This record gives sequence, structure tokens and C-alpha cells, in this order.
Amino acid sequence: MAKVTYDNEITALLVIEPYNDFMSEGGKIWDRLKAVAEANECVPHMLRVLHAVRRTGLRVFYALHHRYRPGDYETWKYIAPIQKAAMTASDHR
Repeated sequence: MAKVTYDNEITALLVIEPYNDFMSEGGKIWDRLKAVAEANECVPHMLRVLHAVRRTGLRVFYALHHRYRPGDYETWKYIAPIQKAAMTASDHR
């Protein structure tokens, strides 16, 4: 196997939306995801990767879901269609 090296200054692990609602007993939609998550050993695999990355000293970033609030995107130059939809939906509440 080839030895792979990374520059710690520019390398990191990005963990996207690691919510208990999706990945743990008692979570809001755990009952719907449990069979697949457990069959694929989703949480144990995620933990192995997280622990390995932390042992190397690489940074870990978490990208968490954010529900739109008025003022979030109004100053942005480029807004994705899904963000525009969130703005429009909030106008009609």
C-alpha cells in the first residue's frame, strides 16, 4: 500500500450534519434509518475515522444544518436556489 502524507496546515476532516436525530436511539427519525445505519455500521465507522483524524492532529470541522432566519442571506452576492426558496417560504409564514 502506498504511503500517503498530508499537509496538516491545509488538510481537515469535514463532518456534515452529524445529528442525533439521524444517528441515535431516541432520535426523531432513528426508527426509519436504524436498519440501514446499523447494517452499514455507520456510527462505528464515523467514530473510527474521527478518532484516526484526531490522532494525526488534523483539524475537524462540523457543517451543521441551519434553519433560515430573516437576515441570513440578504447581504450575500450569490444565493443558491434552495436558499432563495427558504427565504421565500419564510415570507409566507
